[in-house]
Amino acid sequence: MISVLAQYFLNILVAFDRMLNTLLGGNPDQSISQRLWKEYPNSILRQIVDFLFGNNHCEDAVIKDDDVKEVLK
Repeated sequence: MISVLAQYFLNILVAFDRMLNTLLGGNPDQSISQRLWKEYPNSILRQIVDFLFGNNHCEDAVIKDDDVKEVLK
């Protein structure tokens, strides 16, 4: 189980990722990894992201999108 503080910082990182994707002209509801998987599935950049963050990271980002956790309810 992840602590509340760790979840808070993870949520901040996800928000930054989505903001950066938006600034690059992408959908504000997508992370960069999701965008790479959906729009650039065979790109070298997607392969680099998968290498850095784990095998199938971009695909997993699309699948796990609904698994975002709130800190406060």
